[in-house]
Amino acid sequence: PEPLFSDTLHLASGVAVYGGFGGFETRREERDALLRPVVLHGASESDLAIRVSRVVTALGTVDATLDGLTVTSGDATTEGTESLGVWIEEAGGVPSRVDLVDCSFGGLRSFEGSATTGVGVTVIRSSARLSRCELTGNSAWTAGTMVRAQDATLIVEETRFRDNAFAGAIEATGSSVRVLDSTIEGSSFFSKGGVYLEGCGFEVDGSEFILNRARLGSAGGLTAKASTGAIRRSAFRENSGYDGQAGALLLEESVIDLEDCDFDQNWGGYPDRPSGLHVFGATSLVTLTRCAFVDNGLQAWAAHVIQVSGGTATLIECTFDHNGGGLGCQDARCTVSGGGFSGNTTEHAAAISARASSLLVEGAYFTLNRSGLGNGVIDVYQADATIRRSWFEGNWGNPSNVVVWDASALIESCGFWDGVAYSSVLVSGPESSLVLRHVTMANRLGADGVVQAGDGAHVYLEGSIIWTLGDWTAVDLLQADATSSISASHILIPGGFAGPGNLDATPLFIDLAGGD
Repeated sequence: PEPLFSDTLHLASGVAVYGGFGGFETRREERDALLRPVVLHGASESDLAIRVSRVVTALGTVDATLDGLTVTSGDATTEGTESLGVWIEEAGGVPSRVDLVDCSFGGLRSFEGSATTGVGVTVIRSSARLSRCELTGNSAWTAGTMVRAQDATLIVEETRFRDNAFAGAIEATGSSVRVLDSTIEGSSFFSKGGVYLEGCGFEVDGSEFILNRARLGSAGGLTAKASTGAIRRSAFRENSGYDGQAGALLLEESVIDLEDCDFDQNWGGYPDRPSGLHVFGATSLVTLTRCAFVDNGLQAWAAHVIQVSGGTATLIECTFDHNGGGLGCQDARCTVSGGGFSGNTTEHAAAISARASSLLVEGAYFTLNRSGLGNGVIDVYQADATIRRSWFEGNWGNPSNVVVWDASALIESCGFWDGVAYSSVLVSGPESSLVLRHVTMANRLGADGVVQAGDGAHVYLEGSIIWTLGDWTAVDLLQADATSSISASHILIPGGFAGPGNLDATPLFIDLAGGD
């Protein structure tokens, strides 16, 4: 008889179903699921257009296993129906527990209105483990996902999601989710991206997110909202936000740790969307440790690789190389400890922008960065910034390497060397103040000196060296308009400068290459 739309294979508790047998084996280890596939087919043999909605169902099923099987041809092209390979749900207050091992899911499709289902697997108030599974060539039409978890426990390990049309890989709400050593590739731009988590606790470790696209307020790679978790040893490559919110990651009102992750060639989708990571919301707390960002974004745009819009972000030993922008902070608290920015280019603030924020930079390097239209390498606007023990070399800033607008900043124990700009540091605005303490500035001279103050700003230098090649004097190097002031003590500067302990003397720079 032809299958009915409601027909399904019901899993029983304590039963394991294994594929890959040819009928001659004497031990389970002798089977080969690739050579002798067993297919759970949801379509009629005589008419492939006749399909069941759910191929496999587990209701209150405890300790069941599907191992080495292929699940295919579930279908729900009628509005209001739900299509999937395996449905796992509690029944009578008994949560199901199901293991799916070495299983393949393909040829599954859902109707446009079935956005809440998992086309491959749905888990509701139950637990499921997918191990060494493959979900390829399925379709969710619009906003669907391959695996859906609701108030559930989900473990996905050594599993591959690839080329599923109009579908994300994993979507979970109110669940515990672990994604381990897995690959999520080619999620469609009609989806919420590779992984979408809301109200979840999660762990991602050793996984890859490649060529995923998103919309609907999501990120191409992974979105976490009101969630807590960690992402470790994972790679995000060539993901796009399309008309979503970020290329690789969107973290909203969440507490997340990222460690040893790589971000390469991700794209935000629009000029104002971050290509790598968007942290959003006042309660967000994000820590990045030893993460690397390379070739993300478009260098002609103003967007950053990381945009922090509210909340707190801490970057520890992170590196940014040849990206379109670096770190943007808006109404946020941002700390950069170690690491650095090299070869980044964008229209505004090639390395860091801090607006209405608190910024702390310690022990970082800034080399060969370039801002095209304005705001330098670091831009501080109506914010508080402290930059310590950092190095600036070979940067091209327009108008300056560091720009302080209507803000207060401390630059301490830093070096500025061989940069190109109208000035090394520009301070402007009646609310602006800058302290330069134990700083060495040996840049090529710009048209507006080494330090420029304007529009009521004040600059104070202490224990610093201000030097450049040529017959320049303090009047050329330290420039202030009639509304602003520059004062100094114990500085070394050509021609001297009024103030206690200031000297006109040649600094004794070392020359390691020359043996000095």
